Amino acid sequence: MAPTWRARIYGLLRYTDPSPAARRWRGLHLTVLGIGLLAVILLSIDELPREIKHWLRVVIWAVTVVFFLEYLVRLWAAPEFTRFDQQSPTLARVRWAMSVPGLIGLLAVLPAAMLAGGYGITGSDTASVFCILWVLKLGLHAPAFGTLSRVVSNERAPIASVLILFGIVLMLAATAAHLLERVRQPEQFGSLPGAMWWAVVTLTTTGYGDVVPLTVGGNQVARVPIFASLGVVTLSEIVGKLRTRYYPPRITVVRRGDVGDSMFFISSGEVEVRLPHGGSVRLDDGAFFGEMALLERQPRTASVATTKPTTLLVLYASDFYEIASHIPALAEAVEVEARRRREENLGRQPGDAGR
Repeated sequence: MAPTWRARIYGLLRYTDPSPAARRWRGLHLTVLGIGLLAVILLSIDELPREIKHWLRVVIWAVTVVFFLEYLVRLWAAPEFTRFDQQSPTLARVRWAMSVPGLIGLLAVLPAAMLAGGYGITGSDTASVFCILWVLKLGLHAPAFGTLSRVVSNERAPIASVLILFGIVLMLAATAAHLLERVRQPEQFGSLPGAMWWAVVTLTTTGYGDVVPLTVGGNQVARVPIFASLGVVTLSEIVGKLRTRYYPPRITVVRRGDVGDSMFFISSGEVEVRLPHGGSVRLDDGAFFGEMALLERQPRTASVATTKPTTLLVLYASDFYEIASHIPALAEAVEVEARRRREENLGRQPGDAGR
């Protein structure tokens, strides 16, 4: 049986259809989209003559009408979609409209609704809205767009766990900064939204240092361990590899000469590092030890014992190198700190090259 007109139109509009007609349509679609985005970008320049701006608005409205007609045609052809071919035409169209391509298409035609309502493009802010809505359509032409959607869907549980963890850390840091800094810096930390902004730019390492805590407590909140500079995604991967160990006071955690197969992070408590040539160094919350033997793959050069009840997070060598193999910033961060400590030990006493 010969395909219906609706089936032919659906095949023409498919982003993966290899036919010459479908390729020509995609080329035309990308050209129209590019012209529209260029017009939007140019319209944001306030210094352009009024006549040029007028014609740019005409182009934007023309592109808007094209996208609106395209949306209507895609909605009409939705029952031909393989996933919806066993459903009624009405239900198939509703399900397509609620899918990612349908929602992106709907956002792209919102300017058409603005046009029908008598809204005019009067400034660069409005043009920016158009740009944001239309640039989403570019993603539909990317072959990896469908793959990315499936990956996000399949990994939604781990992604949700990371987002929840980030939200908890964000709220705790923002609340603590608000309570500690609101008196000294009421403009920056006087409200929770302001403190949350500081927490976001700090946790995502996008801040520029324009807002920093001033109180002693606030500085403790802002003190980020070595992995903070690696970002939330890296942190979530490391968390899955850490093992928690609890130690009472005056317990030796590692001894000089032991195999350096792990490094330790102090979650709470305090340890004493007994250097091989006399003297000791105490480390507390947020510090770590054992990295030198791990990096150099040599026996440990110092003994470490707890001075009070201590909770340690252990990262074994196999897990460390597995993560570092595809996140080089991890190994680099640890090596930088190890180098700093090695120089510090050499300055304290010749021969004390590590712990």
